[in-house]
Amino acid sequence: PWDTINAVRPIYRVGDKEEFGAQRGQRPAKPITRKAKDGYAVGALTCVSGLNFDGFYLTFMRVKDGKLDPKDSYESDWVGQITDKERTRLGGDGTPVVGITGRGTEREVNGLGLLLKGQQEFDVGGPPKPEDRGKIPYVFGSIRDPLFKSAGPAGGVLIGLEAKFTKFGDRDIVRAVRPIYRVGEKEQDGPLTGADLTGGVKLKAKDGYAVGGMSAKADWWCHGFSLTYLKLKGDGTLDPKDAYESEWVGWDGPIEIARHTGDGTPVVGLVGKIVGRETTALGLLFKGQEAFDPSAPFWEERQLRSEPLGKDPYILGSIRDPLFKSAGPAGGILIGLEARFVKFGDHQIVRGVRPIYRVAGKEELGDPIGDDVTGAVTLKAKDGYAVGAITGKAKAWCHGFSVTYMKVKPDGTLDPKDAYESEWVGWNGSMAMTRTSGGGTPVVGLVGKIAGTETTALGLLFKGQEAFDPAGGR
Repeated sequence: PWDTINAVRPIYRVGDKEEFGAQRGQRPAKPITRKAKDGYAVGALTCVSGLNFDGFYLTFMRVKDGKLDPKDSYESDWVGQITDKERTRLGGDGTPVVGITGRGTEREVNGLGLLLKGQQEFDVGGPPKPEDRGKIPYVFGSIRDPLFKSAGPAGGVLIGLEAKFTKFGDRDIVRAVRPIYRVGEKEQDGPLTGADLTGGVKLKAKDGYAVGGMSAKADWWCHGFSLTYLKLKGDGTLDPKDAYESEWVGWDGPIEIARHTGDGTPVVGLVGKIVGRETTALGLLFKGQEAFDPSAPFWEERQLRSEPLGKDPYILGSIRDPLFKSAGPAGGILIGLEARFVKFGDHQIVRGVRPIYRVAGKEELGDPIGDDVTGAVTLKAKDGYAVGAITGKAKAWCHGFSVTYMKVKPDGTLDPKDAYESEWVGWNGSMAMTRTSGGGTPVVGLVGKIAGTETTALGLLFKGQEAFDPAGGR
């Protein structure tokens, strides 16, 4: 079985007492505990990871005068998936461990690390930077069924919904939904989409909050999801800094969670797909998307999912190949790149890239990544502009992309309001697009994945992400 670690809770010794830290992820019915014997503490973590955190063991070291002794240590039993994949060791030099770090949502952890003494100032980052929602809503579920739009009443904001799921094989599919709005001081149900809500579940924000995002497990159909509630501000927008997550509803099996959240833009309705009298896919209608026409042609390539800027770069391509990082020269900003694509079945894959920087007013080529950039296409910003975002079509591999050029401001940051898009390069067939942007943060390099001498996946390295370690896994 493909085990992954999806919830953790640290155990501390404070003086002579044992104390639990905060739970991350939903507590499992039968948690596994690994705890040091008296006089010892955690000194290192050895793990296997990729897209998720698959397994680990802890190294316990003797506590001496507030420090740890690596020479007097022992290892815990292994937790999680047992595999022959390469293992990564964190810590181990005797520095005390004072906490844990990681990645994930309130309900599911997908990465784990140690917080060593001296790293307490580590900043996990604030809320996602603003992203253009676009005029077309994102729908969780790629099946080509007819679309629907259910817009709320004038002045209403979505505060929740009712949803019915039915079994399909070993999974669930959302088969009916009804939105719940707050209009002024009153709560109001929207129209039912689907046949009926018998046996359905209800998700609703507490007073003063409204729906601002959605996380889902979906492939062809929407199998399960949770909602993100944000504090409703006096001006009618939402506050991403004051948010919490709903419970998960529907199927919660082992596929990747996709997340689509706003920058504080209110949600004013629901969208999705429906066949006959049963829904098959679901998404949120943000303010500004009210003109979306579900009867117009709506193929996957028109969908755009935004990935917020985090401490680690986002990479277009999920294949588990080794990671690379190509940071630019000091003071340089990325103004373009060369990319070579190779045919793979009906698609293309990016097989080699070379960054182009502007350093102190001069153009400078970075080192090529991949064995060969012969026949590459070149994307380069006009004078005064630099790369600020990338939009790509990718699943296991990166098949094609465009970059967004933004005006360079006098302070060295970029202006998202003064921007234009490059041409599209590579494959541009029917597939949803993913966009990652710094919201004005300059790009200082490239990241991605490489197999042998050929790249397979690609992303941008934003300023502030320079410490990203490709050897540490992702």
